Amino acid sequence: MTIGRKMHCVLTCCLFLTLFQQILCADWINVNVGKNEWPGINKWLGKNLCDSNQKACTTDFADFVKSRIHASSIHAGCEWQSDSSNHIVCWVRQRSYNAGTASKRTVYEVQFWSDNSTSSHCQYREP
Repeated sequence: MTIGRKMHCVLTCCLFLTLFQQILCADWINVNVGKNEWPGINKWLGKNLCDSNQKACTTDFADFVKSRIHASSIHAGCEWQSDSSNHIVCWVRQRSYNAGTASKRTVYEVQFWSDNSTSSHCQYREP
């Protein structure tokens, strides 16, 4: 087999795996913050979890999610959402080692953001 043919096989496999992963990605599931769908989440209704020190996101909300999903460890932080809504989102992610890929993969993630003092959004998925 020539080097060019081997390279073609490798690239084809990578493309297939990427497309397969995209197909399997889970959709986001909305959580109704105002109706306290996750008991205790309405504590953050209308709050900016990504203020100057981000503690509300990286500690308070992260601990809330961690206890809800019974995770041993999680990662949290604020990221700019560059979609049509253009807002800052508090992300909380649980990662787990995947032996098949020999790397850590996100197994659970939550997004939270507020539009104003009376409107907040929360969604989660298990990619």
